[in-house]
Amino acid sequence: MAENPTVLVSQSKSQVGLLAEDTISRLQFQAQADRDRAEFSLNHIAIQPGQTRMLRWAIYPMQDTDYFAFINQIRRDWESNFTVFGPWDFFDVTTHSELLHNPVGVQNFEPLRAPDGRYVYELYYRGKKRDFPMMAILVYAAPGNELMNYWLDQAHFMMEEVGLDGIYIDQFSLAFTTTPDYSEPTKVSQRYSYDRWDGLTVDIDPATGKIIRRYTDGAFVGVGVRKALMEYVLSQGGIMVANTHCAVEELQSVPVVRFMGAEWVFDRSGWEKKVSETMPR
Repeated sequence: MAENPTVLVSQSKSQVGLLAEDTISRLQFQAQADRDRAEFSLNHIAIQPGQTRMLRWAIYPMQDTDYFAFINQIRRDWESNFTVFGPWDFFDVTTHSELLHNPVGVQNFEPLRAPDGRYVYELYYRGKKRDFPMMAILVYAAPGNELMNYWLDQAHFMMEEVGLDGIYIDQFSLAFTTTPDYSEPTKVSQRYSYDRWDGLTVDIDPATGKIIRRYTDGAFVGVGVRKALMEYVLSQGGIMVANTHCAVEELQSVPVVRFMGAEWVFDRSGWEKKVSETMPR
């Protein structure tokens, strides 16, 4: 996974770790273990004729068997330890209509396209009985497109006109899946778009080595846009909170608050029970 692109092999008195450093390696990082073997792969890279791509990996031999000794050393090397400015919460923006500002039509954005050309959307439900359907067309940010302009315009509005101290943005990294899933239409990733090629991301036939599909990785093409938004907020002395952890080298040392929404996979009741059983009485 791009947020934690590591492999760690431990013995009784030592361990050795591998870390993917560059953005391409991180975004395409896939690790697996099989009995006494650990490995990783990058399976979706195409290098065009005459082009050069630099991939950088680091090896960490350690006289320590603590997993977090490895992780904390990476944090220090990446200069990614910084202050988190307290708790925060969501609120319903529809009860604060003064914050709504000239929404831009979705037709001006870069929508995600499925392999068959259809637009990709998110369907969710609101209301006390969850019976009010709402739909969001999925879009991705890239240099020069309307979503980039919209992000910066909204950040300017909220901080310089409304006077808020900062911004929150959802699904910021767009790197929360490693590989696309073509098994059924409902599993089309929110990360990839098939309307054009980003010059890097492909599917390769493992039997022949031939490229069978070219597409765009929204996590890759939007790095510069995300950096511009973060730098703007910080230049105003503001606080930025972003859902999803950092997934690329260019942003790993930028001091914004990151978190990972895990309500779909985290069993809070089981965790609370385990904590209560281990707490001293």
